[in-house]
Amino acid sequence: YPALGLWKKFSGHDREIVEKSLHVLGLEHLTERQISELSGGQQQRAFLARALAQEAHVLLLDEPFTGLDAPACQSLGRLLDSLAGEGRLVIASHHDLNTAAEIFDTVLLMNRDLVAFGPAQEVLSPERIRETYGMNA
Repeated sequence: YPALGLWKKFSGHDREIVEKSLHVLGLEHLTERQISELSGGQQQRAFLARALAQEAHVLLLDEPFTGLDAPACQSLGRLLDSLAGEGRLVIASHHDLNTAAEIFDTVLLMNRDLVAFGPAQEVLSPERIRETYGMNA
């Protein structure tokens, strides 16, 4: 809608990109439902589909894996990797240290201040995790 203005109609390209975005995120069967009727995981995927349909170059995601089961997390991880491979900037908050290195190439650790930033395998070391969270890794 932001690209259409007040009185323009959807073009064939608009419909195609919306359908493709819904398909990529497995939401085709939910097109007639209101966003408030969707589960948390479905809502997360719907918001991401909206960003894809808008052909956004920067994606800023807040806990995109919350509410997703393991297969959906893997699928979303592959999608985000693919989007980054297309040259899009994908920034996401993520609090699961067990999966962060599998999903993200680069990690930023913070505890009020910057603790570490860099390749996931280096940043998510036991020493850095202790420094960030004050716990044993």
